[in-house]
Formats: sequence, structure tokens, C-alpha cells
Amino acid sequence: MTSTTIPRLTESSPSFSPTYLVRRVLIALFRLFTEWATGSDIKKQLQHMPEGVTRTRILIPTREPGSTRMIVADRYERSGTSEDERKSKGVHLNFHGSGFVIPSLGTDASFCSYLASTIPTHTIYDVDYRKSPEHPFPAALNDALDATFYLVDPARSNASLSLSGFSAGGNLAMVVSTILPVGLVKTLAAYYPLTDMTDSRKSPIPQSQRHSGVAVPSWVGRFFYSCYRLRDQSKSDPLVSPAFSDVARWPKHVVVVCGDADDLYESARELVERLRSGGVEAEFVGVDKGGHAFDKRVEGKFREETQRRTREDGSGVSKSALSYRMGKVHGSLARAGKVKSQTPKVEPQEKKKKVCGRAKKRIIYNRRFVNVTTQVGGKRRMNPNPEGKSG
Repeated sequence: MTSTTIPRLTESSPSFSPTYLVRRVLIALFRLFTEWATGSDIKKQLQHMPEGVTRTRILIPTREPGSTRMIVADRYERSGTSEDERKSKGVHLNFHGSGFVIPSLGTDASFCSYLASTIPTHTIYDVDYRKSPEHPFPAALNDALDATFYLVDPARSNASLSLSGFSAGGNLAMVVSTILPVGLVKTLAAYYPLTDMTDSRKSPIPQSQRHSGVAVPSWVGRFFYSCYRLRDQSKSDPLVSPAFSDVARWPKHVVVVCGDADDLYESARELVERLRSGGVEAEFVGVDKGGHAFDKRVEGKFREETQRRTREDGSGVSKSALSYRMGKVHGSLARAGKVKSQTPKVEPQEKKKKVCGRAKKRIIYNRRFVNVTTQVGGKRRMNPNPEGKSG
């Protein structure tokens, strides 16, 4: 595979304007909060990887002229895999979510290790990429393309390629799949991806009613995207909004998963409908009351059941769905698990009202002066059998 087969876009450094400096400060605050919120989660994912799966940190050289910079990636595979075995396998590349601005390599460790344990035909790579606003478009896209060029080189693999991505990483996976030579990417799976920067519609289900995921205010999304997109770049540019890409350039098998409490839901669903009408074997999987990052943030009483389903069978909203599809002929997708209809339903329960006012004062009075007995020496203790208490 030659360098001309996989293109590389021209990059330019950001101008140090007041707007740029403000973005740097705000993004720094977002990063501090995210690092605090996700650090322990990444450690837990790495501690609970499936038995027999190893994770190896590797460095990938870039094609940037005169640069010694390396792209960081995590390789997930079965223990004891030799270099010769690795060369004979297909390659699966995953791109983590980030909003294009937040370093989050490792947040998909559970996902990638699960694929490595269930898909022996592929080596799984979780690829990092540069973030905005320090490195705006097309820095992240170039890193994704450079990693693809290095890992899918015929000297290292059999050039069987599948892609996945989450959120902004889903956007990158989609764009990469439409840039590469047609037919190279066999499978594309995108989870709550940004597909259209021109779309400002709200989610069908209010974000406040979500059972999983996080609520992302629309202004936060717009701010993140403005850090990534160039100032004069159109929002409908297919390189940032893959919904506008030529249908003929998409992989044959595409699956898009998104929660209906996510503002990205409608544009993702409409993209899949457009791909279907163009002859692509595409499927959209809706997650009932799922917010953004529904697979990583599950609300209290839904957490245990959702995580159990994700681990055990095809109704899992992320890992199982993709592994089932990739496990078919040479990593292609076959059929989606219908997550929406299999999401556990829990009847709304009436919350206990907090006691306040006169009722609270009565409880305190009874505790202090009524339900007490006197011990020898004048000490008081709680009355084990207060008046009116049966048996």
C-alpha cells in the first residue's frame, strides 16, 4: 500500500488570537474535570479485562515530513500471539470519544479487550489522536489516516480492515472510511457519532429522562466543534460532517448506535436511512432513554442490569453487538441486536417524601422524650418497648 493510496491533508498552526487563548483556558478546565471523572473508570476497565487478553502500548510513526512525533495506540490481543500470527490477522481500529478536545485514550479499554477475546481473526488497536484547539482540523484526521497506513500495510497485515469509534471518534471512523480506497474497510460501527455539524435538533426524549449516559448541553457541543473546525471551513464539509459524504464511498456494512436521549440521535438515524436508500447494508440501533456515552454512564438502578446485558449477550448496546457482527465472514456485519426492544424496563417508583415541618419535629420530640427509659444512675436509653409498639 503506497502513501498515495491513503491521503494526508495539509495542516496549519492555529493563530494566537484572543479567541484561541480563551478556548485554551476553557478546554484546560474541561480536561481537568474529565481526568478527575474518568481516571478511576479507566483503571477499573483495565483491571477487569477478559482472561487471556493482553494490552500493549505501542508507538506509530507519522508521515509528517521531518517529524519524529509518534502516535500512541494500545494493542489488544490474546496472550501469546506471535508476530507471524499478527501479520496473518485482520486489523480493527477504534477511535475513542473526546469531543475533539479531551484526551481520553483508555476509556474504551473494556470494549477493545472484549473484542480481542471474542474475535480471534482481528488484532484490535485503540488509536489516540491529537486534540483541539492546539491541533485543529485536520490534525486528528491525519493521525487516524497515518495509523491506518502503518497498521494495514501488507507487510504487517492482510489488509482486512474494520473501524469503530465513539462520539468524536465515531466521526473520525466515518470520515476515514469514506476517504480510504473503496472496499478496503469491510465494517464500520459508530456509537453516538457526530454526523452533521449543521444539525441543531434536540433529542426525541428529553435528556433529563435518560437512564444512561450524560446530558451534553448543546452549547458545549457547539463550543467543542468550533475548536476543531477551521474558521472558514463549512459545517457541511464531508471531512467534518460525514453525513454529506458520497454514499458510494461508504463501507458495505455499517451500523450506527445512538440513544434517543442524545441530541445526535436524529442526524445519525437519518444518515443510516440515506445509506440504506443508496444500497449500503446499514442498520441503526436505537437505545431506549440512552444519553450520550450511554455505555459508560449508567444511572443507579439500571447499572447492574445494563452492564450484565452488555457482557453476556447480543442485547448489549456496544461490545456484543459489534463482536457478533465482526465474527461473521471476514469481519463483516450481519445483523444488529435490537437493543431498544431489549432494554430492561423498570416501572417508575414513587419516591418517599422527606419528612419536614411539624411531622419532623414530632419525630424528634418522641425520640428524645417519649421513646426513652431511665437506667440505674439516671442515664437515659432508648425504650425497646415504647407505648403503642406491638410485640
